[in-house]
Amino acid sequence: GPPKEPELVQALRDGGADVRGWVSHDELAGLYRRAAALVLPSRFEGFGVPVLEALASGTPVVLSGDAALREVAGDAGIYGDIADGVRRALAERERWAAAGIERARRFTWEETARLTAAVYREALA
Repeated sequence: GPPKEPELVQALRDGGADVRGWVSHDELAGLYRRAAALVLPSRFEGFGVPVLEALASGTPVVLSGDAALREVAGDAGIYGDIADGVRRALAERERWAAAGIERARRFTWEETARLTAAVYREALA
């Protein structure tokens, strides 16, 4: 979407960052595949869709210890000190990419439907 903090966006661009607004799904997939790592130091998250997208793209993820992010990334995520995590992601990119792809395979619409139906059955019992 549009930048919410124009001064921050400008400072990031001045530092060499490629700051984008909305991108198409195809462009987003390409950005994930070309990224060295996804760094998400968030302390409060919902499900963590960007984490799953990165994992499915074979992009290592460096994350805070937020419970929702751990639930998505599991043992395919790198947690703790962000700088150290980025170094690990770069040094062992193939290992983390393979772990991420394997982890992402667990998240299917069929499994989501099965789990949702189980919750409804339990609530109605």
